Amino acid sequence: MEFRYLEEECVEERKPIIGKRGKRIILLAVLVLLVVGVIKLTFMFGPQVVAASSVKTLEEDFYSMEYKGDYGFDEFLKRGGVKNDDELIAYIVERLYHNMYEVEVNGGRYGCSTLRATMSDGTVLFGRNFDYYSKKSMVVTTAPKNGYNSISTCNLEFLGMRGDWEPDSFLNKMMAVATVYAPVDGMNEKGVCVAVLSVSDGTSTDQNTDKPDITTTSAVRLILDKAASVDEAIELLKQYDMHSSIGSQFKFAITDSTGKSVSVEYIKNVMNVVDVDACSNFYQTPGEHYGIGLDGPCPRYAKLIEGYEKFEGKMTEDEMMNTMASASQKYFYHNNTQWTAVFNTKELTATYCYFEDFEEKYYFDLKD
Repeated sequence: MEFRYLEEECVEERKPIIGKRGKRIILLAVLVLLVVGVIKLTFMFGPQVVAASSVKTLEEDFYSMEYKGDYGFDEFLKRGGVKNDDELIAYIVERLYHNMYEVEVNGGRYGCSTLRATMSDGTVLFGRNFDYYSKKSMVVTTAPKNGYNSISTCNLEFLGMRGDWEPDSFLNKMMAVATVYAPVDGMNEKGVCVAVLSVSDGTSTDQNTDKPDITTTSAVRLILDKAASVDEAIELLKQYDMHSSIGSQFKFAITDSTGKSVSVEYIKNVMNVVDVDACSNFYQTPGEHYGIGLDGPCPRYAKLIEGYEKFEGKMTEDEMMNTMASASQKYFYHNNTQWTAVFNTKELTATYCYFEDFEEKYYFDLKD
């Protein structure tokens, strides 16, 4: 009995291994670790998280996103750029996603067209049709730390966001952040407009000198971020070895607020610049290659020239939109015009019509 009594006494007098003070210390340590983790993730993904949170649905398969802050493009250029899509993907995954996401680049032949015109007050307009069988698209506005603000457009299928992709989860929205490296047209705050057009002549540009390297879509980003005029855009392109994305030939239509408008074309790895009012999917460089490309000087191009001459090069924004509509795939072939955009280089506005619906318009303003 005495032994039992002592045993019970011992049991009653045992103290918890972790007291209240110890529990508070552990709880505090856990909270500190959580805070440190959040700070670390915020530091790593801050601008990307904000950009992903800004994704909006304009209508089915048509979206917008804003990216404010550094997306690593200066670092991209400092490293010497990239020679192909695989290297571009690797950089995007490393810089934007810290190797926590997978990205893929796809693409194919697409037919597009552009037109430059002026308003009665001299304001330069730039019209653009992007013709492709896909449907998912995103308008991306960017405000980089060391570059010009811009508005651009991306075909989401090129980044692997196909028919079943929707911005219905945060993870899916994060996928859209990669669009900053895949613009196919746009305008910056200096009024420089650029669009990439397929030529598809069976060749691809693959320059190999001692210059740094750049691919088609990253060249569009270069012009939007760094060029204040057509001349500056041309000089920038001359500083890089150009490599065609997805192994297909392209050219660039570039216009600025002064009205200068050119087609930059790579023929047998040589860069050519020719003054133009309108562009479609063929070489416009004088000589033996003129007219070579997708459909040559096609009916779409003829419609643009017809509209340009009808108004003697002077149009309102509505007249420009109607002229671009007349050259859309709605009236030619069996493809689709995924989007039509009219950029105003003075007011710095962009008007979009989506998937050949020219009654519904979406407006974006870089000044805002």
